[in-house]
Amino acid sequence: MTRPVVGPLGGVACAAVAVALLGAGLTAQIDRINHRQWAALESQRRDLLAVAKDLPRAKIDAIAAALTQNTEAVPQLTLARARALAVGVAKPDAHFLFRAGLQLLAMPEVVSGPRFDHVAVTLYAPHTTLAGELPAPRKFAFQVSVTDQAGKTVWTGVIPPTEEIRTLREFRATVDVPTKGWPDGTYHVVAEVSLDGKAPRAFDLPVQTSFAVLTGYAERAAFFRLASDVPELRKELAGIEVGPRAVLIGAADHACRAWYGVPGVDPSHAVRDLLRAETILANVRAKRPPLHGLTGAVDFGVATHDDQIAFVNARLPEGGVPARGSERWTTLAKRPLLLVIARAPSFDHEDRRPSYPPYALPGYLAASLQLVAFDRERHFQLVVVESPGRMPNTRRGLVGLVKHLPALLPFDPQRIVVVGEGRGARAAVILSEEVPDAIRGLVLVHTSGGLATPALRKLRDLPILAIPGYRRVGADSIERLKLYARHAGKTNLRVLDDRRWPWPLALPLAAREVEAFARAGTQ
Repeated sequence: MTRPVVGPLGGVACAAVAVALLGAGLTAQIDRINHRQWAALESQRRDLLAVAKDLPRAKIDAIAAALTQNTEAVPQLTLARARALAVGVAKPDAHFLFRAGLQLLAMPEVVSGPRFDHVAVTLYAPHTTLAGELPAPRKFAFQVSVTDQAGKTVWTGVIPPTEEIRTLREFRATVDVPTKGWPDGTYHVVAEVSLDGKAPRAFDLPVQTSFAVLTGYAERAAFFRLASDVPELRKELAGIEVGPRAVLIGAADHACRAWYGVPGVDPSHAVRDLLRAETILANVRAKRPPLHGLTGAVDFGVATHDDQIAFVNARLPEGGVPARGSERWTTLAKRPLLLVIARAPSFDHEDRRPSYPPYALPGYLAASLQLVAFDRERHFQLVVVESPGRMPNTRRGLVGLVKHLPALLPFDPQRIVVVGEGRGARAAVILSEEVPDAIRGLVLVHTSGGLATPALRKLRDLPILAIPGYRRVGADSIERLKLYARHAGKTNLRVLDDRRWPWPLALPLAAREVEAFARAGTQ
């Protein structure tokens, strides 16, 4: 038995270790709160986009202005005001804003069963006041209901009522939902929140979330997490070719997201991501193309350089990726590539970064583009790549990505249009400089991409579409870009001057203009 070493400073050292461990625990708890806040906020932004995409232009402009007024220190309330405009509530009262800002959390995101047999449903208020403008509610009561995929109510219950808003601020407004014996599937949770004795009205926004049940989920997801620690599996991974291995590693990372506790955007896709990772693993083991048998928009990895991997979300061809060299592959390989380089997520509606998600996965932007039916006619092979901030070398990473993608997906590698959002715009410019013969057009969203007169002269023949941000978010850099273009004698720069929309509205709501620009450049 080893004796503990305790010297004259042993007590101090132990105290220091204890404080450090306590600090680490508090940091982890704060991180978990940030996880949940960001995911719920992104889900509400997605709800706003779903409504805004069908509204008249004047209404969209008003929503954009509401998002960027920054009258609240809490972004949830800013978003609540914008959502009120979207659903036609011109003067939202305190109860509307409070409900709209609430976040409903269901943890875990996937119940594994049979060892895990309940879900903790929690209501969280990210705010304690309404910016001093309206009186905050004083009494809170909660009715919770859960429905299955068929819409059948499978459970109802209550969260104990309270008169202390701290209960909502401290994650103490919670109830356990027993799931023992529930069949695998997705479940929808709705909280009916009564404020000061008044039930929700027809125009109040729903407070809702979802979770999934999948028997054996924990063990199946943990397999991908632990694969590199098992000698036999580590040896198997080492024997796989670079391209398929990168696809598998990227898909496995997505499969582990919910297992790690990093929340996704509602509705949950954790089960779908796990099933896709298992399919890719089976393909790799059977020496089939890694994406064989998959359809829809799929998250995976692409090899770039020096064993580095870029995470992408690619919309696969209808019916799946055909066999390489087949007649259908040859037909699809005539399509151009539309490569979208995403910006890193923000916590608010401008540029304030959250501590999570810890990586800028491309699926967040890809889901927004899918929501507005971006490239509905599938004229392009659409690929969204993660924000380049995680890449050790942006230049080599993007060049390697473009080099390796044609082995996985059918498209014409000599006809590429690149869309760069936020900091991704600079990466788009870098890629255009590296492979100028393949790039047919460049779209810059919320920034000039660092383009100045010398670079514009270099890219003189490259058509550029610029979409400004709202106010200080990218607008000034676009104005400078116009000035530089005049100095460089560049005439094929188009600026959507009337689109002063904030992230996350700018690119999805300019989808039709971006599509038209990309088509014109790849004829």
